[in-house]
Amino acid sequence: MDSLQVPDGGIPPPLPARRPSEDSQNVQGQQRYSTRKASLSPRSTAHIRDIKAAEEDVDEAMQKVMEHFKHEIMVAAEEFVVLHTMTGLARDAYSDFNDTSQELIAGMGKVQLTYSEMDTHLNQIFDLERQVSSMEQVIFELDEYTKQLEQNVKRSR
Repeated sequence: MDSLQVPDGGIPPPLPARRPSEDSQNVQGQQRYSTRKASLSPRSTAHIRDIKAAEEDVDEAMQKVMEHFKHEIMVAAEEFVVLHTMTGLARDAYSDFNDTSQELIAGMGKVQLTYSEMDTHLNQIFDLERQVSSMEQVIFELDEYTKQLEQNVKRSR
């Protein structure tokens, strides 16, 4: 399995160049390779078996990765549906809040109108209160004056 190890850079080393066999000929500057079948050594068959096992492992890993991504996408899609539902509910709640605030604004307008109508009456009440206080003061002074007159009349008799 040493030949399957990849250096730290992540790129496998290049394959060694193919060497011409001993019975190849040089024809017009080109090398010909032997057409005889090469027998595979036990080490080569083990190497091929290791490669096939590695390919199967890679296929299995890719299947698992594909399944994982499929599930992740399904979960994300479900989350988007939930977010869409929550957005709709929030929109409805804010619409209700908006309606309530519009009703409150209209109610405050009515209260202000009522207060402005009452303001005239309240000013009249305050004027009456001042007049009553003034009358009380006059009555108090008249009472004091009356008491003094009574004492003067009693003395003069």
